[in-house]
Amino acid sequence: MIRRRRDDIDGGWAWVVLIAVYAGIFIISTSTFMGGIIYLALLDRFRDDEAKTALVVGLNTGLLSLFGPVASVVITTFSCRTSIMIAGILTTSAYLSSAYVRSIGLLIVTYGVIGGIGNAFAGSSFPVVLGYYFEKRRNLMISLAFAFIGTGMFAASPLASFILDAYGMSGALHILGALNAHLCVVGMICHPSRIEKDLKVQTRKRRQELREKNWITALKKYINLDLLTNVKFMMFLCSTSTWNLTLSVCFLHLPNYLHLQGASEGNINSVMELFSIANTAGRILGASIVDKSGLDAMTIHLGTMGVGGLVAILFPTYGSLTGAEKAFAILVGLYTGSPNAIMTPILISLVGVDHLSQAFGLASFFCGIGFCLGPPFAGLLLKHTQSYTWSFTLAGTAMLIGSLLGMFSSCTGSGSKETSSLPKIGDESVDHDHNNWTDLDLSSSKVREEVCISLK
Repeated sequence: MIRRRRDDIDGGWAWVVLIAVYAGIFIISTSTFMGGIIYLALLDRFRDDEAKTALVVGLNTGLLSLFGPVASVVITTFSCRTSIMIAGILTTSAYLSSAYVRSIGLLIVTYGVIGGIGNAFAGSSFPVVLGYYFEKRRNLMISLAFAFIGTGMFAASPLASFILDAYGMSGALHILGALNAHLCVVGMICHPSRIEKDLKVQTRKRRQELREKNWITALKKYINLDLLTNVKFMMFLCSTSTWNLTLSVCFLHLPNYLHLQGASEGNINSVMELFSIANTAGRILGASIVDKSGLDAMTIHLGTMGVGGLVAILFPTYGSLTGAEKAFAILVGLYTGSPNAIMTPILISLVGVDHLSQAFGLASFFCGIGFCLGPPFAGLLLKHTQSYTWSFTLAGTAMLIGSLLGMFSSCTGSGSKETSSLPKIGDESVDHDHNNWTDLDLSSSKVREEVCISLK
């Protein structure tokens, strides 16, 4: 069968888009992972409630996942370019306006909510763009995005410290705004590919068909309500919330803990860099172990959650030892990074491949819940106890509970035996002349959710 020519796929402009998307991922990951250092600066500047101050940064990062399903609607209705442009406008406006804010309450809205929603629009769009522009190398190009997330994590702490020292809080926020303004340039480069245009035609046809049906039928077409009654699946979603709660507490509050212990700025940056490297390594190791060892992904999930929880709970007891903070950063980084990489096989075992995109949407939402709740709870405990002992105990206990929930999930009932009905990429039996790209609607597929979750 003769394939229709698509000059913008796997070559030419696709490589320009690749560079732009990787730059956008670096911008978003760097901005969000500055949170721990920004939190320190906000405490010093406003001298306000620790919980309220933590909520500012928690929302900025947590809404990236929590608001992802709404961002995907914009992608499906309009385009990836539109979503990225909205992200650039929102994040730039959020950081620039925050430079002139004089209260934590208003900063929650500007930096936290508006900035977080902007991050969601960007984080949801980048992997979809790569999926639309690459066919033969699609999995490779999306996988390489993890490297740029890790690069952003590594650069975040020292860059935040440098711009805060050199330009102050107001200047640093202006720089963040200018940096995120480049997302608009990324959006202009990511014009719709032929695949995306074909999918838009199919989407319009589906909408026309849905108009002829009642709203309940239409809702069921987009949301599989049976997933919400799947006990195994819901337990696992709660487990993902606890893991992200632990990650957010350690990522956001560890710099302040070190500061209160009298650590120098250089030592704080080195610890956070170790945390970033270990978190990236955990993602890679988690995927490698599942792929090469043959171990069940849920078993790896339970083990990493359990050990990570114990490391966090026991930190107050060994935190006074020399080098303990670095060991803590490495271990927690590893054990909170691994669940990112093994989420896909777990969800497949719970709901089947056919429901994977909807399952990832819900998983992303629950990840956002945990990430938003963790920092303010830890800040509230710090305020009332004047110590981080209970904050880290909370983080570790949450992760242990998550491990138990995962255990109950694996023991309750049986896993899904469903198989995918999607055509394989590169399958010559697929009739490309009849716009069968609709079967690969990446605006709601697993690649969007994987990178969106990984950006935390």
